[in-house]
Amino acid sequence: MEDHLVRKNGGPFNFQEFQAHPERYASNFSRLIAPYASVIINGIYYAPNDPRLISIPNCKELLQPSNMPWLPSSPGCPRLPHRLLALCDISADPGGAMEFMQSCTTIDHPFILYDAESNTSKERYCL
Repeated sequence: MEDHLVRKNGGPFNFQEFQAHPERYASNFSRLIAPYASVIINGIYYAPNDPRLISIPNCKELLQPSNMPWLPSSPGCPRLPHRLLALCDISADPGGAMEFMQSCTTIDHPFILYDAESNTSKERYCL
């Protein structure tokens, strides 16, 4: 937790304070960790006053082109404008830590495609 939670008014992370007053903290996960990940699997517990791991505005920011010249590029495997390919929320908290997840998936329908630009979700990609 201390890797991505910071006190809004400065100072070190304090677990006991966070437990009692989560509203005093903000997550910097979307700025410091998510831009370097290809896949994120979320399984954290989320309570209504907890800071979100990735908010809806954070999703839009993560889609912005990034400059990562160390990533290889070759014909047939072009460099993507961003690294993040998939988010998985196994904690099943609609509107929770992964704010854009508005419903739970099922065994019959295990995926939701989320469009961060329009803030919409659908079950499958159709042309």
